[in-house]
Amino acid sequence: MNDGATVYDAALAAGLPLRADCGGKGTCGACAVKIEAGACLPTPHPSITPDREKKGCRLACRAAVTGDLAVYIPEESTLPACNVDFETIVLTEDDAKRRDALAGLVPSPLVRRFALSLPHPTLEDNLGDMERLARGLKLAGLPGEPTCPLDLMQQLPALLRLSGWRLDVSVADAAQGPEIAAVSAAGGGPPVGLALDLGTTTVVGELVDLCTGACIRRAAAYNRQISCGTDIISRIVAAGSKGGGERLRALALETIERIVERLLAQAGLERGGVTAAAVAGNTTMVHLLLGLDAERIRLEPYIPAANRLPILRAAETGLPIAPSAPVLFAPGIGSYVGGDVLAGVLACGMGRAGDLTLFIDAGTNGEIVLGNREWMMGCACSTGPAFEGIGIACGMMAAPGAVEAVAIGSRDGAPQVTTIAGAPARGLCGSGMIDLMAQLFARGILDRKGLLVSEAKCPRLVERGGHAAYLVREKGEDGAAKDIYLTDVDLKKLLLTKAAIQAAIRTLLAEAGLAAEEIRRVVIAGRLGEAIDASNAIAIGMLPNLPPDRFEYAGNGSLWGANLLLLSREARREIIRLADRITYLDLSTNPGYMNEFIASLFIPHTDAT
Repeated sequence: MNDGATVYDAALAAGLPLRADCGGKGTCGACAVKIEAGACLPTPHPSITPDREKKGCRLACRAAVTGDLAVYIPEESTLPACNVDFETIVLTEDDAKRRDALAGLVPSPLVRRFALSLPHPTLEDNLGDMERLARGLKLAGLPGEPTCPLDLMQQLPALLRLSGWRLDVSVADAAQGPEIAAVSAAGGGPPVGLALDLGTTTVVGELVDLCTGACIRRAAAYNRQISCGTDIISRIVAAGSKGGGERLRALALETIERIVERLLAQAGLERGGVTAAAVAGNTTMVHLLLGLDAERIRLEPYIPAANRLPILRAAETGLPIAPSAPVLFAPGIGSYVGGDVLAGVLACGMGRAGDLTLFIDAGTNGEIVLGNREWMMGCACSTGPAFEGIGIACGMMAAPGAVEAVAIGSRDGAPQVTTIAGAPARGLCGSGMIDLMAQLFARGILDRKGLLVSEAKCPRLVERGGHAAYLVREKGEDGAAKDIYLTDVDLKKLLLTKAAIQAAIRTLLAEAGLAAEEIRRVVIAGRLGEAIDASNAIAIGMLPNLPPDRFEYAGNGSLWGANLLLLSREARREIIRLADRITYLDLSTNPGYMNEFIASLFIPHTDAT
């Protein structure tokens, strides 16, 4: 390690999942470790009391390494598990109808595969290998003259002869015309694409059959960039440090590679068999993945290096698929409204609807769009990763064992919980936390400021880690492996998140001169959109108070939109039209937003009677 390196630096270099919500700036106190042997130079911090310091407790980001050390990293200072169980998704008849309805288009994938049996060259038929291939593609129905990358052209002569002139050729639907993306011996499986939802906290990958649109495998993992900060501003700052940009890019690629490698293993495929990719991510995540300068995203006047990118080759991006595979990035419209939200808007058909629609993607960077086919206005608010489990004592992403729904029958009664896949409770995911807040508030166990009420005399009110807490499951209860609880500190973070979303919605409506009652359709996307109970979200003031039939849930709209970009030429054109039509509202310069945010720091709102 270099002189001045900290325990945090050493952990990053070793690939250890050490938690540092602030990106190692020494402000969050999340990276506390215990020095068991050796010595280091500590820097005082309010979170390390004198008693803890005597026991060897140090902040990893403030503990300078001076020699060999033995360091114990407690569970609360580590990132959540990076891998989630993989699931096989069967495309049902209803799913297929929904996909067709959303796209409304004839299938036209980003990459088409042609099975060719070419005639052997002779003295009379002495075309060059590339020209022979182009002729075969034309006879197979490919319009136009294809181009071919040099690396594939170098492989072509040997491959043609080894395969007996029988090939599978993948051709990309590129802007400048057809371009050969992969060539292999005949007899391979169906053409496969990779759809990626590149989130600040969670990355989701899906292998897609480009002929049928069926999902082959899907997987999710926490974005390993979390070790450099939980929010996009922290990561931009971290990227600006020496070597920070390269580190963040490597962490993003490592996350994607782990997902892809596991998906390929499950599907029995090789990297070269994945011949196209579509990526939907917010502006900062795309910049960090591609090594673009993100610094100006956070500096006035908040201008990214690029909102729209050309189709790139996988080798340029670092994605672990066929090197010549085209990689399409969903366009963004501003520094904080990126391709992920446009992909979701595309997927829900908002741009083709006449009804006034409110689209909400409540991820770490909450993004909201209001409008219809005539006009649209979008904004983003910093919600933080609380609803995705980061920074919450017993938080986790939506995975088997996560508590996704909670009902409390009475003030004294034990909560009834529903977990994903019916597994023993392991932690709380976003929808479960929203339910719990609403249920506690309704029963007087939580006050309007989001604080637990000790006078409520609820037997589930306990103390954990020096903080008041509500015990959802005790270790051993219904098979729970540990105590699962929500503390006052957790509730404060959740209150900030819900306030950001509520304030953003109210600000958009005010800018448009509309009342909430005029919204005819509310589409909730993101991981929350898979299990959220709208009535509970309304009860805490996160969503507008509208009739239940106006709410619908899009699940992972970003991933669904990435699927459409892989499968449909018209979808690829439509998302460009959407990017041209959405007016970007920058909340950081909008005085009304801050007023609304302060007013929203109550349940349900400060103007509640």
